[in-house]
Amino acid sequence: MSLESVLKSPVSVDRGYIPVPVRTQSADEPASVSRLEQALETLERQLILEALRRTAGNQSKAARDLGITDRIMGLRVKKYQIDARSFQVGRTSSNSGGTFPWQEA
Repeated sequence: MSLESVLKSPVSVDRGYIPVPVRTQSADEPASVSRLEQALETLERQLILEALRRTAGNQSKAARDLGITDRIMGLRVKKYQIDARSFQVGRTSSNSGGTFPWQEA
């Protein structure tokens, strides 16, 4: 399966779908690859944050909901510097801005 066909398929989020627009890269647009990678990382991070919120920070349940392994979830939590413990019931956010992790830009 090609990257383009994967990107054209919708991403499942709870009960809905998010269509992922695909733009063909031309030779004079080398920066579009990095923009695509950045957009995909932003989407992945948002999906992980939402899954952690729904599961009160339970990484195993969040991974299962997203259809990824616990190992991949752990790697992504580390990559995006997410504190899964901050989603646990009764805990407050550890960031100094007073917002929750899923509200970060």
